Amino acid sequence: MSAGTRNIGKRPTAYILRAIGPSKDQWGIPVGSNVVVKKWARVDRNNNTESLTCISTLVKDDEFIMTSSIPHVVLTIESSICEGSHFFFTQRLSEMAFGIFHTFAASGLLTNTTHSDVLQSLQKMVVSWAESLNRYKEDLKEAQKTKAKDVIGLLMITNIVTFGSILDSRRYLDPTHLTDANLLYHSSLSQSDLASYLFGKTAAAKLLDRVYGEYHLVLVKDGVIQTENQTEDLRSYRNAFLIQQTKALVFEIKEARADNIEGENKWVSVVKVREAMEENLLDDDEVKALWPSKAEWNELLADGFTPTPTYSFPPPPDTSYKVTTYWNVPRICKINVSTGRRCEKQNQRT
Repeated sequence: MSAGTRNIGKRPTAYILRAIGPSKDQWGIPVGSNVVVKKWARVDRNNNTESLTCISTLVKDDEFIMTSSIPHVVLTIESSICEGSHFFFTQRLSEMAFGIFHTFAASGLLTNTTHSDVLQSLQKMVVSWAESLNRYKEDLKEAQKTKAKDVIGLLMITNIVTFGSILDSRRYLDPTHLTDANLLYHSSLSQSDLASYLFGKTAAAKLLDRVYGEYHLVLVKDGVIQTENQTEDLRSYRNAFLIQQTKALVFEIKEARADNIEGENKWVSVVKVREAMEENLLDDDEVKALWPSKAEWNELLADGFTPTPTYSFPPPPDTSYKVTTYWNVPRICKINVSTGRRCEKQNQRT
C-alpha cells in the first residue's frame, strides 16, 4: 500500500510475514521507523493461533510492502486514495525479475494491469541498499553482518533498475494516444519519472561497484575450489548477463507479437524497445563493447532462431562445475549461486 506521492530515496516500510507451522508462531520484521503498535492476534484467517498482527502509520511518501495473501485494512484520517499494486513473486529476487520481464513483453497473456509502480518500488529498494552498504565503507567486519544471501538475485534486480524506463510501458505512449477513451487510465512518462529512473540507475551502479569489490566467482568441482586462473570476474559476468537479458527481452517481444499477444500496451514493439535500449544502456563503455551487432540482431529476429535466449544467469563454462560466490574477507560465507542459498561458512581462501 502507498500513501501520497512516491519519491526516489524514501525508505519503504515493510513487514515480512512467514508461517512456520499451524501450531507455531509467525514472525514479522519491521523495516523503517513508522511502526507505532505491534501486538499478537490469537487467531488468523486460517484459524492458526499465534499469528502476528502489525499496525503501521503511513505518512506522505511512505510505502507498505507485504507478501501475497495477507489480509489488510487501511484507515485514513482524511479523504485519501490508496493505490495497491502487483509485486509479482517476492520470495526470491530472481523470480520477481522474471515476472517483470514477462509481464512487460507479454502482458496480454498474463494480466490486465500496468506495473510501472513496481519499477519505482524497486528503485527505492536499490537506493536503500546502496546507502546501507555505503555506511559500512570503512568497516568490512561490520558490513559482513549484512552480507547478501542471493548475489545473483541482486544482479537480477540491479539489471531491472538499470533497464529503468525501458521496461515502463508509458515510455512508448504518444500524447495523442491518451485521447482514446480506453486509455484514460494511462499517464505519460514525465520528466520527473525519467529523473527518478536515472537516479535509480546511478544507485544501482554504485551498489554494483561495492559488490564487485566484495565478491568474486570461482569454479568448484567435487567440492574443491579450482586454480586461481579459473576465477571469474563478477563484473564481466554481470555485463554479459545484462546483454543476454536485452536479447531475451527482444526475442520474447517478437515471439509474443507473432502469436498476437500484446505487451503492457500495444505500442511496446521490438523496434521501439531496441531504440530505448540503445539510448539508455550504451552510455556504459563496458556494455557498449559487448553490444550485439546489426547482424546479430537480425539473426535473433529471424524465424527459427535457436537456442532461445534466457533471462537466467549464464551457466558455468563446464556443466561439471558450479559457480560459487565468496565474501572476500575472513570468515566468509559460501553461497551457491544457482540457488542463492547459503551453504556453509568457510575460512578465507589463500
